[in-house]
Amino acid sequence: MLEIRDILVAPVLRPVGRFVVAERADGLAWSVQPDGSVETRPAGTAGAYELAAPLGSLLVYQPLGPPGRRHVFLHVEALPNG
Repeated sequence: MLEIRDILVAPVLRPVGRFVVAERADGLAWSVQPDGSVETRPAGTAGAYELAAPLGSLLVYQPLGPPGRRHVFLHVEALPNG
């Protein structure tokens, strides 16, 4: 079952090979942890917790941790009033 965890606002999707790193307007990279919580990392970071597979407007993360754990987020470049 596909469950969208939250919305990630990221005006930049920086390509890293076949994957992307979602970056906020301030340059920080979104970092999805094995439990699905979201943190940030410095600009330019592209580790196992920052890489996502883009799928239309979705970003699919599969960080290191228990096998088969995937987290899906809706990606938008910006939100009104935000």
